Amino acid sequence: MSENEISFIVLIILFYNLYYIIMREKKQIKAILDTEIADLLRHTEQYEQFLKEEIQCENCGKPITIENIGIVVPYKKYDKIQLSFYCNDIICIQKYYESK
Repeated sequence: MSENEISFIVLIILFYNLYYIIMREKKQIKAILDTEIADLLRHTEQYEQFLKEEIQCENCGKPITIENIGIVVPYKKYDKIQLSFYCNDIICIQKYYESK
């Protein structure tokens, strides 16, 4: 399996986790697709930060772009859902899973 295939599978799993959290908060959303990342970022009020490349990988600090998203981790902050990101570098993905 290639690094891109692993990243894609991990991304799908994390989108499912985000879906679960949002549904638990009783908010209705449809299936989350790769093309809907902008909607997720708008929902969490992180869209402008993403466009300015101000969102960084939680492990290496590399700016997150649409091309290098590896893992999206939903969390609650001030009763709002936010997203943190890990880039698609295999070391960063491994660090995420080691920290769990």
